[in-house]
This record gives sequence, C-alpha cells and structure tokens, in this order.
Amino acid sequence: MTQLTEERFEEILSKRLALLASKEDLATGLAATEKRIIKRIDTAQEELAVMVANGFEDIQTRLDVTAKIQTFELKFKKLEEALHIRL
Repeated sequence: MTQLTEERFEEILSKRLALLASKEDLATGLAATEKRIIKRIDTAQEELAVMVANGFEDIQTRLDVTAKIQTFELKFKKLEEALHIRL
C-alpha cells in the first residue's frame, strides 16, 4: 500500500480546488444569467405586444362594416330607382 505524502496530498488538493468555482465566479455567472433572462423576457413582451396589437387591428377591420353598409345602401337605393319599386 502506498503512503500519501503531504506533498502529494497538497498537489491533489490544489488540483481539486482549482476546479471549484469561487463565490465571485458564481456571482458573475448568476449576474450574466439574470441579464440574459431579463433580455429574453423583454423581447418576449415586445413580441406579445405586437401580436396583440395586430390581433386588435384585425378584429377592428373585421368588425368595421360601416363603409360596406353605406355602399350597399347606395346600391340598394339605385336598384330601387332603376326598378321603380320600393323594397
């Protein structure tokens, strides 16, 4: 069985510790992650706002039939006049 010398133990320990993240590394990583998440949320909110606005415009267009009704009333009136009848 081989003996673990103090030098070998410190060498192994220093290699293992080098692999561990420090508190500063974790804080930096968390801050960067937080910024990425906030940016993605902001982008998603903007995209959602555009979709909602487009949806409302589409609904407004579909529901705005005033101009069509006026056109049909004019055509209907001309048809009545042409046929000399009252419908």
